[in-house]
Amino acid sequence: MATTTGRLDRSNLDYARPPRRAAVPLSGLMILFSILMFGSAIAIPASRAMQEADMRDRLASVATTGDEQDDDEAEGGSGSGAPPLPVIAELDGSDDDRNDAPNPVELVSDAHDSDRASKLEDLNSSSQYEQDDAEEQRAPKPTQIRVPDLEIDAEIHQVGYDIIEVEGQRVREWQVASYAAGHHKTSARPGENGNIVVTGHNDFEGEVFRTLEFAEHGQEVIIETEEGEQKYVIEEIHMRREIGASLEERLETGRFMADMPEERLTLITCWPYGINDHRIVVVAVPVD
Repeated sequence: MATTTGRLDRSNLDYARPPRRAAVPLSGLMILFSILMFGSAIAIPASRAMQEADMRDRLASVATTGDEQDDDEAEGGSGSGAPPLPVIAELDGSDDDRNDAPNPVELVSDAHDSDRASKLEDLNSSSQYEQDDAEEQRAPKPTQIRVPDLEIDAEIHQVGYDIIEVEGQRVREWQVASYAAGHHKTSARPGENGNIVVTGHNDFEGEVFRTLEFAEHGQEVIIETEEGEQKYVIEEIHMRREIGASLEERLETGRFMADMPEERLTLITCWPYGINDHRIVVVAVPVD
């Protein structure tokens, strides 16, 4: 049988060749990067504007009292981020605001008296007795705060304040508890007539009040003490500009922390998340 030999003609064979990968030029990558950066620059302010619009809508839907700042003021602020601190308040000359007065030890030490040691001991004992007696007559301190609708459940620690100078005026600057809510130690306690002030971080050290911005009228707030729990219902929600606001505006916000003749609960945190140039103030009243 005859055979034929020769090279295989591949010109008519139909088979798939792997496609070549086109190299992306450096200029194309630069253009893509610029587009992404431009999109971010637009998206971040737009997202914040939507947050503020949503907050104003919610504020309009709840029952609020007192004068709210104008929309153009609410849109102000540096936007560069504020320290995670609550609002400042005016000095009122009460409790330990009298820092300029000499303390009992200094008064006794300045007296030229051979019995100064015994007088100092009597004075300190008397002062401590009065403090202990006053403490026993007060309601128990708050230890826990819960807002079921907002999934807030945090311990409460006692906090004090520092006296600072702002634009030539001495004011209080309250401290904020770390990884807990902070009860202003000079404010009222649950069950007492007066203003119970509790502050908490929004985006710092535990974020205990992270969801307070979603508070709505009628939601329940529960404060626990060693003797049980007190229930409150949210009645007011305020948004106040802090960064970029005048000293007068900031002190006006600070009046939410002032003492009141009737029992009420005031919760304060920063807003919006990561920027903190506003303060959200939520006021609740006893259920009964």
